[in-house]
Amino acid sequence: MYKKYYTGTTVPAFISTLFMSIKTANRTILEASLLPTPRALWDSFWYEGELSCLFADSNVGKSHPAVQIADRIARTDDVLYLDFELSEKQFSSAIPTSTGSPLFSRKTVPSIT
Repeated sequence: MYKKYYTGTTVPAFISTLFMSIKTANRTILEASLLPTPRALWDSFWYEGELSCLFADSNVGKSHPAVQIADRIARTDDVLYLDFELSEKQFSSAIPTSTGSPLFSRKTVPSIT
């Protein structure tokens, strides 16, 4: 393990990896100022380029808002919706519709089984 504290102005190459980049706050701010502003995908909560997870205890009502958010975003962008709690039957029963069958945006990807 690398125990020596580094105090120089540049970071040694062996510290920056494919998974992590170590740089000064000033360099981070400068590089970020050159990037385009991410587009809001859903209100001001989720932005383009972000990975988002919605989690909470079981039976608190995550499925309804999660599906509504996914469907809203899927109108303009690709969405991968993963549900690690409900079975397919539970999922279909959890989504209320007036016609009995949900109408999702054409870009919504069906369940992968």
